[in-house]
Amino acid sequence: ASQQQEYEAAFDLMKQGNYERAIKSFRAFLAKHPDSSLADNAQYWIAEGNYVLRNYKLALEEFSKVLAQYPRSPKAPDSLLKIGYVHYETAAYDRPGRECRHKLNYCRFGDDLCIGAGAQCDGQVLVINDLLGMFEKFVPSFVKRYADLAPQIAGAIAAFRDEVKSGVYPDA
Repeated sequence: ASQQQEYEAAFDLMKQGNYERAIKSFRAFLAKHPDSSLADNAQYWIAEGNYVLRNYKLALEEFSKVLAQYPRSPKAPDSLLKIGYVHYETAAYDRPGRECRHKLNYCRFGDDLCIGAGAQCDGQVLVINDLLGMFEKFVPSFVKRYADLAPQIAGAIAAFRDEVKSGVYPDA
């Protein structure tokens, strides 16, 4: 199988909610293809799988690897956000003197500046996918859904796929 196929097989496991197997598959992918253009994404999904499984200590380590090993990756900002989520989930922001790390050393949780979700924060951040309910399996404790679009999105994608396969779309 090609690198792309191996990556997609692991990602399919993630989409199916089979997080343990997805993590193992992404780890195997990285071991086999450490210099792949998909390596940063694979590392990110290892971290995300651990986050969803609430293995917060390991998720923090894995998100930190994204930043350390792939600092210019498009997944770096997402990893920083998820590191903040891990701190939120573990109440790390509530410990006196808890320093922000990962190039955010200008702030302290609970002292000067905090963004995230909660009355103690200076700014409120909610990822659009969370806000719109574009997932079904895992909902972080701080998320408030304002819509439940996952079924409608899945239905729209399935209808599009079926019309493309049958030749109805695009019209000739």
